[in-house]
Amino acid sequence: MSISSKTTIPILTGIKIDVTDNGVLLTGSDADITIQTFIPAEENGDQIINIIETGSIVLQARMFNEIVRKLPTNDVEIEVDGGITEETVVPCAKAGATIFVAGSAIYNKKDRKAALQAIKMSGESAV
Repeated sequence: MSISSKTTIPILTGIKIDVTDNGVLLTGSDADITIQTFIPAEENGDQIINIIETGSIVLQARMFNEIVRKLPTNDVEIEVDGGITEETVVPCAKAGATIFVAGSAIYNKKDRKAALQAIKMSGESAV
Protein backbone atom coordinates (compact mmCIF):
# COMPACT_ATOMS: atom_id res chain seq x y z
CA MET A 1 0.00 0.00 0.00
CA SER A 2 1.10 3.55 -0.65
CA ILE A 3 0.84 4.92 2.87
CA SER A 4 2.91 7.76 4.27
CA SER A 5 3.93 7.40 7.91
CA LYS A 6 4.88 11.08 8.10
CA THR A 7 2.14 13.44 7.03
CA THR A 8 0.30 16.46 8.38
CA ILE A 9 -2.97 14.95 7.14
CA PRO A 10 -3.82 12.10 9.57
CA ILE A 11 -6.24 10.28 7.22
CA LEU A 12 -3.30 9.55 4.89
CA THR A 13 -1.74 7.24 7.50
CA GLY A 14 -4.68 4.86 7.27
CA ILE A 15 -6.10 2.16 5.06
CA LYS A 16 -9.73 2.54 4.08
CA ILE A 17 -11.59 -0.75 4.14
CA ASP A 18 -14.90 -0.92 2.28
CA VAL A 19 -16.81 -4.18 2.72
CA THR A 20 -19.75 -4.89 0.39
CA ASP A 21 -21.63 -8.06 -0.49
CA ASN A 22 -19.29 -8.34 -3.51
CA GLY A 23 -16.01 -8.22 -1.57
CA VAL A 24 -13.49 -6.00 0.19
CA LEU A 25 -11.85 -2.89 -1.27
CA LEU A 26 -8.63 -1.72 0.42
CA THR A 27 -7.50 1.83 -0.37
CA GLY A 28 -4.24 3.51 0.64
CA SER A 29 -2.92 6.90 -0.41
CA ASP A 30 -0.09 9.34 0.22
CA ALA A 31 -1.97 12.16 -1.59
CA ASP A 32 0.19 11.74 -4.71
CA ILE A 33 -0.49 8.07 -5.38
CA THR A 34 -3.56 6.04 -4.48
CA ILE A 35 -3.52 2.25 -4.58
CA GLN A 36 -6.63 0.11 -4.40
CA THR A 37 -6.90 -3.64 -4.06
CA PHE A 38 -10.19 -5.51 -4.42
CA ILE A 39 -10.66 -8.95 -2.89
CA PRO A 40 -13.79 -10.58 -4.31
CA ALA A 41 -16.09 -12.49 -1.98
CA GLU A 42 -16.31 -15.23 -4.59
CA GLU A 43 -14.15 -16.28 -7.52
CA ASN A 44 -14.89 -19.05 -10.03
CA GLY A 45 -17.70 -20.25 -7.79
CA ASP A 46 -15.39 -20.59 -4.76
CA GLN A 47 -16.05 -18.49 -1.66
CA ILE A 48 -12.90 -16.53 -0.80
CA ILE A 49 -14.27 -14.26 1.92
CA ASN A 50 -17.09 -14.90 4.36
CA ILE A 51 -18.70 -11.46 4.67
CA ILE A 52 -20.67 -11.19 7.87
CA GLU A 53 -21.38 -7.46 7.83
CA THR A 54 -20.91 -4.67 5.28
CA GLY A 55 -19.50 -1.24 6.08
CA SER A 56 -16.47 1.03 5.88
CA ILE A 57 -13.67 2.09 8.23
CA VAL A 58 -10.23 3.70 8.11
CA LEU A 59 -7.60 1.86 10.19
CA GLN A 60 -4.09 3.05 10.93
CA ALA A 61 -1.92 1.29 8.35
CA ARG A 62 0.73 0.40 10.91
CA MET A 63 -1.83 -1.27 13.19
CA PHE A 64 -3.46 -3.14 10.30
CA ASN A 65 -0.10 -4.42 9.04
CA GLU A 66 1.02 -5.55 12.50
CA ILE A 67 -2.19 -7.51 13.05
CA VAL A 68 -1.98 -9.26 9.67
CA ARG A 69 1.74 -9.99 10.10
CA LYS A 70 1.20 -11.68 13.48
CA LEU A 71 -1.55 -14.02 12.34
CA PRO A 72 -0.54 -17.69 12.52
CA THR A 73 -2.56 -18.75 9.45
CA ASN A 74 -3.77 -17.39 6.13
CA ASP A 75 -7.19 -16.67 7.62
CA VAL A 76 -7.76 -12.99 8.39
CA GLU A 77 -10.63 -11.72 10.47
CA ILE A 78 -11.31 -8.00 10.59
CA GLU A 79 -13.42 -6.75 13.45
CA VAL A 80 -14.78 -3.22 13.58
CA ASP A 81 -15.78 -1.34 16.72
CA GLY A 82 -19.53 -1.61 16.82
CA GLY A 83 -19.89 -0.22 20.32
CA ILE A 84 -18.10 -2.79 22.46
CA THR A 85 -19.10 -2.28 26.09
CA GLU A 86 -19.27 -4.43 29.20
CA GLU A 87 -22.72 -5.58 28.01
CA THR A 88 -22.07 -6.06 24.28
CA VAL A 89 -18.78 -7.93 24.65
CA VAL A 90 -20.61 -11.01 26.00
CA PRO A 91 -22.73 -11.86 22.92
CA CYS A 92 -19.76 -11.04 20.66
CA ALA A 93 -17.50 -13.44 22.57
CA LYS A 94 -20.18 -16.13 22.52
CA ALA A 95 -20.42 -15.69 18.75
CA GLY A 96 -16.70 -16.50 18.46
CA ALA A 97 -15.06 -13.07 18.34
CA THR A 98 -11.55 -12.98 19.76
CA ILE A 99 -10.52 -9.38 19.09
CA PHE A 100 -12.55 -6.55 20.60
CA VAL A 101 -12.17 -2.84 19.89
CA ALA A 102 -13.62 -0.71 22.65
CA GLY A 103 -13.06 3.00 22.21
CA SER A 104 -15.62 5.29 23.79
CA ALA A 105 -16.61 2.69 26.39
CA ILE A 106 -13.12 3.15 27.87
CA TYR A 107 -12.02 6.66 26.93
CA ASN A 108 -15.25 8.32 28.10
CA LYS A 109 -14.75 6.95 31.62
CA LYS A 110 -12.80 8.65 34.39
CA ASP A 111 -11.23 5.36 35.48
CA ARG A 112 -10.13 3.90 32.14
CA LYS A 113 -8.24 1.03 33.71
CA ALA A 114 -11.36 -0.11 35.61
CA ALA A 115 -13.51 0.25 32.47
CA LEU A 116 -11.07 -1.87 30.45
CA GLN A 117 -10.88 -4.48 33.20
CA ALA A 118 -14.71 -4.70 33.40
CA ILE A 119 -14.99 -5.28 29.64
CA LYS A 120 -12.17 -7.83 29.73
CA MET A 121 -13.75 -9.75 32.63
CA SER A 122 -17.17 -9.78 30.92
CA GLY A 123 -15.64 -11.10 27.71
CA GLU A 124 -13.65 -13.79 29.51
CA SER A 125 -16.71 -14.94 31.48
CA ALA A 126 -18.64 -15.45 28.24
CA VAL A 127 -16.28 -18.11 26.87
